[in-house]
Amino acid sequence: MKIKNILLLFASKWVGLWRRWQVWRARLYTKRYMPELLVAYAAFSRMGQSGSPRQPFKGWDLWKILQSIQPKSVVELGSGTTSAIFALWSIKSGAAYTAFEHHEDWAKITSQCLSAANLTPSAGSGVICVPSRVNEDQESVGFGQELPAAADFLYVDGPPCILEDGRKVANNDATRFLDRGLFPKAIVVDGRIETVDLILKHPAITRYLFKPSLAYCIRKGLFIQALAGREHSLFLRK
Repeated sequence: MKIKNILLLFASKWVGLWRRWQVWRARLYTKRYMPELLVAYAAFSRMGQSGSPRQPFKGWDLWKILQSIQPKSVVELGSGTTSAIFALWSIKSGAAYTAFEHHEDWAKITSQCLSAANLTPSAGSGVICVPSRVNEDQESVGFGQELPAAADFLYVDGPPCILEDGRKVANNDATRFLDRGLFPKAIVVDGRIETVDLILKHPAITRYLFKPSLAYCIRKGLFIQALAGREHSLFLRK
């Protein structure tokens, strides 16, 4: 086994042990300070949302990022359990919040799950259905509507990025946003290695500090960065 692989295996094991402690903290914090999220997570779980097993840790991790960035306008690409976190942030901070969802039925389900937990956003338009589209070069996908120019926090977890031929490609919404000369405080990517790579190639990347997720580090062989055990890949404006 190559030394790099051994180091990455060590990092994965170490992060796994550390993550157990963090999951316990996430459960305690959410139960004490954000119990409405547990109601929302349960509602999403009943509807078969794939992200439910990663909660409440994923939501707690995202909440800490929001507290650090203090965004005034959040745009989420792809709705789900994380929509509950953003809706709660909207309610508590007064920030605008919009979620783009390509699937009409799932947009309705997300709204219903938020409503069940009394998490209807206080500002912005909430969850809206926007069709997705494949780029002309067949190398990326995105939503067929421009993101609100005021957005200072982008969360990328949709639309689906697997083409009909089975290829997995990048999501181009964040790079199209940067192409417009708009530079949000943060771009947060859930998984989506190809999307992270696409953003890293953009000329505006010099404006951002990049903090890769554990999944990205494992894929790219980044041992030192893997020790941070991040749930998300972060692009933070300098």
